[in-house]
Amino acid sequence: MAVTGTRGPREANGNSFFNRTVTIGSFAANGSRTGGATAIPLTDSAAGPFAVELDLGVGSVDLTAGAVNQVALWADFARQGAAAVRDTDAEAYTLYRQTITTVTATSDRTNVAPGEAAAVTVKVVDQRDRPMVGVQVRQVVGSTVTTDITFTPSGTGPREVGSSVTLTYEALDQLGQPISDLFIAFTRSGPGAGSDTSGSSNTLTGADGTATYTFVGSVAGRADVTANARQGSATGDAVSAASRTASVTFEEEQVDPVKPRIETVKRVKGDKLVLIVTVTASTQDPVQGDVVLKEGGKRLAAGALNSQGSRKLVVRGLDRGFDSLRLVFRGNDLVRKQSRTINITIR
Repeated sequence: MAVTGTRGPREANGNSFFNRTVTIGSFAANGSRTGGATAIPLTDSAAGPFAVELDLGVGSVDLTAGAVNQVALWADFARQGAAAVRDTDAEAYTLYRQTITTVTATSDRTNVAPGEAAAVTVKVVDQRDRPMVGVQVRQVVGSTVTTDITFTPSGTGPREVGSSVTLTYEALDQLGQPISDLFIAFTRSGPGAGSDTSGSSNTLTGADGTATYTFVGSVAGRADVTANARQGSATGDAVSAASRTASVTFEEEQVDPVKPRIETVKRVKGDKLVLIVTVTASTQDPVQGDVVLKEGGKRLAAGALNSQGSRKLVVRGLDRGFDSLRLVFRGNDLVRKQSRTINITIR
């Protein structure tokens, strides 16, 4: 506690007339000044203002929880060489142990971008709503971002090969406010053997806290896209808690198989049959697959269609007379299985 006062002037003969000491003590219940006093000498004998710090933990002051004390400050004074005379005008103060009751922190900004700062005012008051001094306030510096980070592709489910996909990165702070000026570096592996580490799509999050990455899945497979966050620039500190990875799967277009058209050209010479088969369909050009020629349950000839969707089948040693053969196209994922009858006469 700081105590200030003023010493009186010297007398004309040079004798001093000033306050010698400041004494701290307690009032008794009847108002008299009682024991437990501690004298604080003022060694400077010059007249004029003085100041002294008093330790309120000394003497009869009770600072236990709940205790209420009255502390009196009074002064002794005297002419030089004379006995001290106590000042009758004492100052009394009521003391109590302060307890931290309310702590408030107010910032001049609600959203601080990486590399910037905000001024925060901390106020501490006690149980009587009076300010407290000497309270230690520690500054805690947290990470730049990281309350709500999302990285999601447009649409849902597998995508068709050749389609474009946009992934959106969004960063919000603990107050739900967008975090701007985060540097986001995008890298992609796949789909298939494709990848992108060029950095051509790297960018800063905007005022809305978002950044986007767009690419085309050229082949079937899974693409993994990673968004790596840094503070402010490509050389800024990494913010690992704000980095995310998203995946997108690409598949070939699923088409229901259609009924094909089978055309044949046949030539019979002696016991030999030459059959040229061509298969066409709206879902595949050229049609791919195998054709088989049977007589009852017996296979006579078989083979795969060529790059024009055709196949020449040759059968020798056929018996004389009329016969009905069965030609079968076995089908594939895009073209249904189909068959037709081939009638021949061997003479």
